Amino acid sequence: MEKYKNLRAVYEKYPNAYFIMYCGEFYIEYGTLKEDSPELDIEPWNGEVNIYTFNGVLYASFNVDSFFD
Repeated sequence: MEKYKNLRAVYEKYPNAYFIMYCGEFYIEYGTLKEDSPELDIEPWNGEVNIYTFNGVLYASFNVDSFFD
């Protein structure tokens, strides 16, 4: 599994990745992002974005401390 420091780095390499944000047991599915999406500047709480493939779809998942950072 590849790991990246932020969403922008993932987006630059995999612009069609499907993004998922986790906050504790809750999650928000962002879907695919655009170059000007504000979510690209979100910093994961552990400093990592995980890349994996499931059923042929490339996913980028990341964790945040709260939805209101």
